[in-house]
Amino acid sequence: MITCVLFVYLIAYLVRHTPPLEHFEETVIEKDYEIVQMEVTAYCPCVKCCGDWSDGHFADGSEVGGKAIAADPAHYDMGTEFVVPGYGTAVMKDVGGAIKGAHRLDLYFDKHNDALVYGHQYNVNVKVRK
Repeated sequence: MITCVLFVYLIAYLVRHTPPLEHFEETVIEKDYEIVQMEVTAYCPCVKCCGDWSDGHFADGSEVGGKAIAADPAHYDMGTEFVVPGYGTAVMKDVGGAIKGAHRLDLYFDKHNDALVYGHQYNVNVKVRK
């Protein structure tokens, strides 16, 4: 009888003091990323946003569409994965004349209005895959 009571107390203790599984998964995922505070802007494939570069292709040669990020190739390689709050996960496929430095990103949107709505944001905590 005493063994059963101790077992019940042990289970109750473990339930109260063990973090949920999501915590462990998040911790493992976080180890793969570095958090970098960035200035983030948005663009679309139109002439207004891209000028002479609005040829329907990203700098990596792929056709425009979906999610993509422009970053400084002096700091990030094509294909680097970023997780941006309010945008999601995307990879670097593009570069931009105004996108200079390790703390600057430009997010691709299919529609000009969507890029305008996202706008220009400062101090965004972006996860960059190591």
